[in-house]
Amino acid sequence: MMNTVKIVHTVKTINVAAALLFVPIMLIGSLYGLDALTKDGLSDPWAVATIGYFIAFIFSFLAFKKNYFLYISLFGWLIFGLGSALDSQQATSANNQLCLDLRADATCTEDACGFTCSDIIAPSSICKDKDPSLCQK
Repeated sequence: MMNTVKIVHTVKTINVAAALLFVPIMLIGSLYGLDALTKDGLSDPWAVATIGYFIAFIFSFLAFKKNYFLYISLFGWLIFGLGSALDSQQATSANNQLCLDLRADATCTEDACGFTCSDIIAPSSICKDKDPSLCQK
């Protein structure tokens, strides 16, 4: 019985520490996440991740009062992780599509450093088959 209490207390402490360590990142990220939430609703993965973080943050502190709040906090971390993973997938997909669009655009020329188009300049790092270290400026 004593080991269970220590384990639960350790999980609660790690949970609060993680919530506090993510504060600087989430302050910046939540500005985008909340903006996306008002424009796109829950269709934007980063908005989902932001909501998950706020759930985890709030309930990680409440878990020290009642143990069942720990489950809600851990569920918030699960939502945060899912939203972050989906956001990463969406960004990779968008970069791949942009790379294909720029290669198909007749006004764009591609070199080791990226794309130079009539209206934009894009780095080569958006294409996963390019090595940005080859770009010597």
